[in-house]
Amino acid sequence: MNNSPLFSCVHRLCTVSTFALIAQFGAPAIAQTEPQPGAVVPGSADIIVTARRREENLQDVPVSIVAFSQEGIRQNNVASAADLGRVAPGLVAYTGNSVSSTQNSFAIRGRGLLFGAAAGSVETYFAEVPLSANYSSPELPAQFFDLASVQVLKGPQGTLFGRSTTGGAVLVQPAAPTNDWEGYGRVQLGNYNNVQVEGALNIPVIDDVLAIRLAGQHWKRDGYVTNESTLPADVQARLATDPAYVQRLAGFGTTFANGQVRDLLGRLVIDNGTIIESTTGRPIERTAYNNKQTTDC
Repeated sequence: MNNSPLFSCVHRLCTVSTFALIAQFGAPAIAQTEPQPGAVVPGSADIIVTARRREENLQDVPVSIVAFSQEGIRQNNVASAADLGRVAPGLVAYTGNSVSSTQNSFAIRGRGLLFGAAAGSVETYFAEVPLSANYSSPELPAQFFDLASVQVLKGPQGTLFGRSTTGGAVLVQPAAPTNDWEGYGRVQLGNYNNVQVEGALNIPVIDDVLAIRLAGQHWKRDGYVTNESTLPADVQARLATDPAYVQRLAGFGTTFANGQVRDLLGRLVIDNGTIIESTTGRPIERTAYNNKQTTDC
């Protein structure tokens, strides 16, 4: 018997860190009548999964599956789709594909998104909803938070999960509302001005009828890779003494004179150590990459 509310509303409000300081607090539920999918059953190490479209103990499912509860996700420091490939054997998570250089994709046992194909071989589900469109990768969340479970199903899953699962499926299950007042909060601080804040609040409105769960996450971090606009002093000194080095640095046909490097067409590319954008003639600005500024909902 399922004691979950008849109508539930789930709303999600819209590092490379050498060190981090983490603070976490939570208000546990007064009573837990039934474990959520992917949750660790109190007093045991059992995990409830939905690999066969029904709630079952992981140990009883005759399917090749890797499953993590929310506690397991936290202990393994799985903060994003890219981290999942680090802890799930047989799963490769990579960024960049034929559609977008920033989207995450999954491959299981060597099968994943195929270039030019209408659909890949590994589908990702969030709350039982497939996330991939034709000729595209799934729009995965930037960071995993407030989840009941993450399940990696290996091998063909077409019987229960339909198209695009000949390689397998990744199931991301958000925490569902319950009939108890509960919640948690988490703050993480680190270098590069890394600040991560997340939390959730469960509100029972009408017992066994309506419950609402509000959850949100914000992540901000400065970039740790910087595109400098000025050449180092030793490089500038070498420009005046090594013509071959000038061409290796700035391209074939470039010349150096009076502190300036010009390309084959005579356009200025380096002016007294400052790198110039040859098409516009303006100095390139110093830019930091790999920065983060996300708010998930």
